[in-house]
Amino acid sequence: MSLTKKLILLISITLLTYLPSFWNQFVWDDEQFIYKNQYVINFNVVKIFTQNTVAGAGQKSDYFRPLTTLSFALDHQVWGLSPFGFHLTNTLLHIAAGLLLYLLLTQLGFSQRNSKIVADLSFWVTLFFLIQPIQTEAVTYINSRGDSLFTLFGLLSVYLFSLSFEKKVRIGKYDIARYLLLTSSLITYFASILSKEIGIIMPGLWGLILLFQLIKAVKNYKNIIPTLLEYKLQVITLISSLILAGFYMFLRSTIWNFVDSFNLYHQQNQYTSSLLIRLLTFTKIIFIYLRLLLFPYPLHMERDTALAQNLTSVWPWLLIILISSILGLGYYEFLKKKTSWIWFGLIWFFICLVPVSGIIPINGLLYEHWLYLPMIGFYIVIFRTITIIFGEIARKINQPLTLYPLLLITSLYILLTLRQNWIWRNPISFYEYQLQYSVSARMLNNLAMAYSDQKNPQKAIEYYQKAIAFSDAYPQTHHNLANAYLDLFELEKAKQEFLLAIKMNPDFDLAYGPLVNIYLTQKDYAKASETLNILVGKYPDNLEFQLVKAQLLIKLGQKPSASKLLEQILIKSNNHPQVKTLVDKILNSEIATPAAKINK
Repeated sequence: MSLTKKLILLISITLLTYLPSFWNQFVWDDEQFIYKNQYVINFNVVKIFTQNTVAGAGQKSDYFRPLTTLSFALDHQVWGLSPFGFHLTNTLLHIAAGLLLYLLLTQLGFSQRNSKIVADLSFWVTLFFLIQPIQTEAVTYINSRGDSLFTLFGLLSVYLFSLSFEKKVRIGKYDIARYLLLTSSLITYFASILSKEIGIIMPGLWGLILLFQLIKAVKNYKNIIPTLLEYKLQVITLISSLILAGFYMFLRSTIWNFVDSFNLYHQQNQYTSSLLIRLLTFTKIIFIYLRLLLFPYPLHMERDTALAQNLTSVWPWLLIILISSILGLGYYEFLKKKTSWIWFGLIWFFICLVPVSGIIPINGLLYEHWLYLPMIGFYIVIFRTITIIFGEIARKINQPLTLYPLLLITSLYILLTLRQNWIWRNPISFYEYQLQYSVSARMLNNLAMAYSDQKNPQKAIEYYQKAIAFSDAYPQTHHNLANAYLDLFELEKAKQEFLLAIKMNPDFDLAYGPLVNIYLTQKDYAKASETLNILVGKYPDNLEFQLVKAQLLIKLGQKPSASKLLEQILIKSNNHPQVKTLVDKILNSEIATPAAKINK
């Protein structure tokens, strides 16, 4: 099969696999990252590149992924808030990353003696990368676009770096200078970091490619220095990438350090306090990842596992045995086949897992989408091992022993991916599925919000109450429950929940406005005034709050005070015509105190 036909086949299979997801809705954190993010909606490029990723939704975080956010903003310019366009972009980026992977693997070609092995390995590794059910979390979940985008830029940087080892690279009639390839690899590397922080590991993959180029070129130890001098431009570029990574880390610790870039847990616990515990736990997580890569079922978010706390844990010793076995198999490949794919895949796998290994504590122990790039190394090891073990047997009996099982696994993976796409189709189906495997107050609250969005306040109240019973630690849940009671016009219950939210966090400003409205509806003007004064004290320049306060003063029989306040409002607004009209109506008692929501 020709290169073009293979690429078309890869594209077609992936498109058909993910096509049903194009009609899925926004889910999970799509809200704060996309459709309620004002920097995305208003295409505010300056803010996108200077503020944290969810600042446009009024939240604080240490996520800084301006290129990913910019891609959401571009999608919004084209599609508005239609999820279809966002899903289409996600899938196309995933396919593009896969095609780059295929080109990279065929370019590396560590087995020049047998091009068919290279072609077959490249095809199957790429196909499994594209259709593996684990990838659903990175592709179908719109907000997880950072995985495919950082991988796309990262693989492009690695591909350009690998091309620089060729004697001549041509596009059409034109030769491409080596320095141009290497400069472009640096640019695309930085783009990878700005798509997702994990892109910082790409120089590790460059170093891996340099290492294996040396293995191919060096005949004995005396040739190492001359060969390195021959590759001096690549070495300089690799060093430059490390300097660039250092510059990025400096920025993350200063102007881009929005909360605490080097402890995304933002709290001290047993895991964050001990590097040893984090690394020991990582050895256990490796086996969870391997199980998911071999048997990707069931798949779900919010995974957790017990910590491995000391060296008596079995997991680090099992990992040592496993790595030693793979290294031994790689040595056999090197001696007998004169290739190094197994070593290459093993090192690739661990390089890509370094950012989530616990060296720097991040916001979870393990996530399926963290395997997006590492799985490439895993499948390189698997498929090269298959060709070594079964290749000779298959040739002797002239039967494709591995083809039919691979086709069966491919079909199974496609079906499982389609199933995951269906699970992600809308928030209610997604959260109900996740709660089968992991119950949390956040998940219950989100399911309740989904029911509220579907105009089902009774169901929403049921799950808000379950969330509070599970963990009564979040004022947001009480605030949301209060709004659900408002939908049923149960004002007294709503009032109590707003008060609980404020009691839990007096700075939870969202609860004050609706509470004022409830007091106004109940004609409890004294309580309304008392609550409103808290908002006015916090936001003295908010004219809406000032206008409502003036109306309340009139209701309380304090018209002189109201008139004085309205005069100040007119001065602050520079006698704006609309404000002047409202002031006149209030003084003449032509408008009632509003029962609409008062927002910050």
